[in-house]
Amino acid sequence: MIIPVFVALMLNAPAPSVTKTPSWGDAGVLAASTAAYFVLHSRQTPFFEPAWEGTERGLSYKEDSVPTATFYAWGAGLSLAAGLEGGQLEAFAPLQTLAVTGLSTELLKYSFGRPRPDYNNRLSLFAESNESKLLRDGRLSMPSGHASSAFALALHTGMWWHRASCRRGFGRASIAAGYTLPLLSAVAIGWSRITDNRHNPSDVLVGAVLGLGVSYAVNRIHFGAPGSCDSKR
Repeated sequence: MIIPVFVALMLNAPAPSVTKTPSWGDAGVLAASTAAYFVLHSRQTPFFEPAWEGTERGLSYKEDSVPTATFYAWGAGLSLAAGLEGGQLEAFAPLQTLAVTGLSTELLKYSFGRPRPDYNNRLSLFAESNESKLLRDGRLSMPSGHASSAFALALHTGMWWHRASCRRGFGRASIAAGYTLPLLSAVAIGWSRITDNRHNPSDVLVGAVLGLGVSYAVNRIHFGAPGSCDSKR
């Protein structure tokens, strides 16, 4: 979706920057969140390992339908398109949304220590291959990182496009499409995590709520609450 948006903006001769420059505090939040995410992601075991009795853990292991790299590409593409359309802060904000969402998700994953639906199969595969990632990721089910990232980026895409549509006079249909298409993509990604036996529905739901919350907060702090185009002029 980002590529057609990028082409459309280029064909419509993007206006000069309309947003302010990110502050040093904003840059600090981005840098600290990114660094903390990778430090935490390198841990081999959760902080806690509760029993989680009754949680499904007997399903088969499958390869991911949607690779993690999807979100790096989505975030980078959104940052580029938003920056060309609206300036430095619009370019910066998606990266902050993705970084804070990633860190928040990892903190919850390592705190809950919930086994994945394919946990038992992972143990068997680990015994055969000794691949540490199989075992390390086995108890990181709650919440779904794919869901949190997808819904965070989807809402951020919609809220940015809302602002861009208002600035360019694109109208209500454009605004509606800007929210609907990314959010439908996020729903499809969340569903794939269930059918891939990576997460329980509740993991995906918590991830979606987390991603939406972080994305809304970042946009609200930087750009204010979304409203009618008249209120943005």
